Order: sequence, then structure tokens, then C-alpha cells
Amino acid sequence: MNICFFTMDYPPKIGGVAKEAKLLRDALIQKKHSLTIITEKLFDDNEREIENNRIYRIPFTKIKKIGASLFLIKAIRLIRSLIKRKKIDILHIHSFRFGGILSYFISKHIPIIFTIHESSFIKLYKQKKYKFLKFLLAKASIITTPNPEISSCLKNLALKSPIKYIPNGIQIKPNLPPKKTKLTNKVTIGLISRLEPVKGIRTFLL
Repeated sequence: MNICFFTMDYPPKIGGVAKEAKLLRDALIQKKHSLTIITEKLFDDNEREIENNRIYRIPFTKIKKIGASLFLIKAIRLIRSLIKRKKIDILHIHSFRFGGILSYFISKHIPIIFTIHESSFIKLYKQKKYKFLKFLLAKASIITTPNPEISSCLKNLALKSPIKYIPNGIQIKPNLPPKKTKLTNKVTIGLISRLEPVKGIRTFLL
């Protein structure tokens, strides 16, 4: 299958969404799917294509009011061109704000999956921006989220699209300790994360 990811967060950008998008891409390529990534260009990064994978990085002009519009216009034109050339069978959106607007120009051509990762969704929900959220997600064929709180919010919006709660996968093998390491009953957990209230981080050890 020819799958396209639209995401504003992708390596070398750092963050949970970027990491999960990359891990999912790698897993799908292993399953012999063809992947296209459309993301923001952070700097002059001419990443090489690898087997079954294409990456398009669109510059985001930091101009008030028109920067986002120019970016979306370029992304829509690119996706439509790829659909016309039969390079995309399905669009998977990982950035719901820009992706929600973009979906209105694409939904007639191919199915669209939304995955809602961002804690900004919960902020908008708590601000009672229900109509805005329903507008952004109206064109989704299906909506998934790795966050149970977001899943609950989505169900409360009474959207027409099916909603699936799917926890993020964990890459186990690279994180295993060296063979010579002696395992003990003592468990040490490290976390690298933004301090978002929704993540429930309450205690720091110094």
C-alpha cells in the first residue's frame, strides 16, 4: 500500500510525535509498504530516499498571517500531485490543526486517518472549542489516539468517524541492557519529556 504521513513533527525535530511517526514509518516499511512523508523543512537537510520511502520537506515561511497559508497550499498541491500519479492510497495525518484544514481539499480523493497525539487537543477541549475541533476532524475516515484522555474527549464530541484508542508501541531491542549487565530487582525509570500538566508529572528527585 502507498501510505502518506502528513506531520509537522519529524526527525531531526525532537519530540514524542516525531519519534512515534518515525517508528511507525520504519515498521510499515518492514511490512513492505511504500511510505511518503510530508513535513516541515527546518533547515537545509537533503535526506536521502531509502527503499520504499520518500520524504518531502516544505519550507515554512515565518511571516505572520500568510506563512501557514503558503505552507498548506504547497502541501495540498504536493499531495494532489502524488494522488494523481497514484503514489498515495491513504493519508495519515499526525498534526491535527494543519491536517484538519488540509483534509478538506483531499478527502474526496483518498481515505484519511487522523492520529491525535498532541496535548494541545486537550487544551482546546477544556477551553470548550468543540465546534473548532469538530470542524478540524470532520473529514476523517477514522481517528486514532494513543492517549486515553484524548479518546474520552473525542467520544464526547460525538463525531461521525470511528474512534480507536491505540497505545504507542515501544521499541524494545535497542533499549535492552548489554548481555554482561547484571539485572537486579531494583528498577530505575528515566523520562525525557516536556513538562505538560496532562502528563501527570508531580515529583522530582534532585
